[in-house]
Amino acid sequence: KAKRVAPSKAAAAGASAGNAADAEAEVLLGHFISKCVGIQHYRNNGARYNKEPLHLRRDPTNQYDRNAISVHTLAGCPVGHMQRVDALAVARVADDKSMRIKLVAQVETGAGQTYKFPLRVSFFGPVAARAAVAAVASPAV
Repeated sequence: KAKRVAPSKAAAAGASAGNAADAEAEVLLGHFISKCVGIQHYRNNGARYNKEPLHLRRDPTNQYDRNAISVHTLAGCPVGHMQRVDALAVARVADDKSMRIKLVAQVETGAGQTYKFPLRVSFFGPVAARAAVAAVASPAV
């Protein structure tokens, strides 16, 4: 007959710390396709290429849209802005600092366009924020 051995306190503490670390780990929470608009104003910042990774930044001081999300190259050069219809929902997630969401984007296709191009918007953060992000990115999650 096998004897049951209770786990040690150290092992139990390590397991709970591992679960806490898993809960805090940054994972892909969802994505959707939007558009980067206004790119004609930033032509001096180089050409875009398909699948190019981009940073998204909240731009609350934008004079045209207080919910604006600006799009930048990895080097920090501005490329354009996320279209207004999607920016409102993304701004709500970005403004909630308790969720600790990281916004990442990439050029989906059409990098040579003059005025806009499709933009894949991805949300990274802790698993606990998945439900809030799913409400924004529901078509693709």
